Amino acid sequence: MQFLYIARGSLYETLTLLEIFKLRGWITIDQFNEFEQKSNEIAKMINSLIKAIARNL
Repeated sequence: MQFLYIARGSLYETLTLLEIFKLRGWITIDQFNEFEQKSNEIAKMINSLIKAIARNL
């Protein structure tokens, strides 16, 4: 479980960095939107896995 919490935190940190990259013009808005969409999908997967494991404890 702890590794999943760390993974989720790292994902959120990555989203923060992507926001900074977008504001500085290092990535396009389209790139940002694509990364954000994929990040949201990954976050849902991690959260679902955390919930599934918690139910079985």
